[in-house]
Amino acid sequence: MTAGTFLQAVSAAGELDEGFRLLDRVPPSLLCDSFPIHNSLREACRVARDEAGAARVSALIDERGLTNLSPEAVVVVGGEETRHFPEPSLNLP
Repeated sequence: MTAGTFLQAVSAAGELDEGFRLLDRVPPSLLCDSFPIHNSLREACRVARDEAGAARVSALIDERGLTNLSPEAVVVVGGEETRHFPEPSLNLP
């Protein structure tokens, strides 16, 4: 299990303290380009009404320069532009 997978699992389980301990222990280089992982912890904090925790994750997102880059397809047919956003997948084995 990767650090990112573990962090998402503890976030989903509402184990916020464990999620923050993991973020403190894992080198940022192992969590680079990990906006979804950080965001799952931030959303878990919001669900738990832990505004301080959500603010802490938001600060880490800013500090690490993480952004939410969603894939997007743009199709132009007859001069009319249509944008398509794929549905997120769980990527289960």
